[in-house]
Amino acid sequence: MKKTNVYKLPLAPNICEQHLREIQKTDSWSIAQVGMNPGAFSLLHKHEKMDEIYIVTRGFGKLTVGDPSLKRGYQVNVMAGSILIISAGKEHQLFNTGPIRLEHLVLAKPAFDPKDIYLIDKSECICDMFFSGKLPEFEDCFDGAKIMVS
Repeated sequence: MKKTNVYKLPLAPNICEQHLREIQKTDSWSIAQVGMNPGAFSLLHKHEKMDEIYIVTRGFGKLTVGDPSLKRGYQVNVMAGSILIISAGKEHQLFNTGPIRLEHLVLAKPAFDPKDIYLIDKSECICDMFFSGKLPEFEDCFDGAKIMVS
């Protein structure tokens, strides 16, 4: 067994300018760890061949799959512990709506292939509907922690 600290793996280039680290890749599957700062979002895209499973490990966000404005999609709130299955051919976009970093694992089958990314050309970004630009206020707690105040 080999123990690895995911944060010490090299960052991989990606079109969404996220913090992406490839953990393992075989011919038939791959797994990566992705970090998104508050307010960050992935570009609306789809994969023709690849199914993905997102496992959210930290933070809060919103995932859009399909096009909800045309009644052929849906939106779901996500948080640490959420597991989301995105089938090949479904356009999708993940947006960090929380005040902290959103982190998730992406399991891909077959293995991730940069030639299997198809950006959806939209004149208006779906993510604009979810983020007002105002993050919650924080308050110091007696033990030094910070808590969100609505």
